[in-house]
Amino acid sequence: MSSISAGTTSGTALVSTGDTTGNLVLKTNTNTDALTLNTSGAIGVGTTPSYGTAGQVLTSGGSAAAPTWGAAGGSLIFITSLTASNSATIDLEGIDSTYKNYVIYGSNITNASGSGNPQLVCRTKINGSYQTTNYIYQSFYNDNTAVQNSGNTTWQNQASQGTTSLYVLRLTNENSSFQMTIPNPSSTTQYKPITSTGQGISGSSTIWQHQTFGMCVTGQQALTGMRFFIVGDNLLTGTFSLYGIKNS
Repeated sequence: MSSISAGTTSGTALVSTGDTTGNLVLKTNTNTDALTLNTSGAIGVGTTPSYGTAGQVLTSGGSAAAPTWGAAGGSLIFITSLTASNSATIDLEGIDSTYKNYVIYGSNITNASGSGNPQLVCRTKINGSYQTTNYIYQSFYNDNTAVQNSGNTTWQNQASQGTTSLYVLRLTNENSSFQMTIPNPSSTTQYKPITSTGQGISGSSTIWQHQTFGMCVTGQQALTGMRFFIVGDNLLTGTFSLYGIKNS
């Protein structure tokens, strides 16, 4: 490891040493590794060089701290994505205390039978297991047909505990999608309210819109995952992606 050291005395102002490893290290305060350039050209930061991961960028720590590797710009941080293929369930996990708020996007969701307008629902993973009871929610949907535009909006209300899942949206025969927000999932003193909005196209003339607000009241432990499935059918297609929202 060849190195160039910047010392703190006139005798150590600039000292270079060499070997045959092929790495180049810049040091401060005579012997503190600050920056490493390895044989692949990768840049390492710190006394134990951190090279980050693919796609990350260096973020300044100010004049009193070394820079660190982190996610590239934007407020949404991609965590994971799963794609359905005639799947009974999609279990989207990776929710933890890293972020205060999370967002899930679902797109191109269709059911295996290809008929009817089945319900896409979800369950929360609380205290290490997916809960199958004690969901409460309020949901409504409407479409752009004449009857609905006349004000006949359909409401589906669940005012008491005992429901086995949260309603997400009513699937149409093409291009159903939704966006779901999960605030403060790692709290152990609060319930986990979930909000979702969704839409779908049925043929060439009907557009459905859905909104749901609800939660599981089994307990107040940390929420770490979401399970999506279709009542009485399989998920033929659909991409489910989890993002964290930067805390600041």
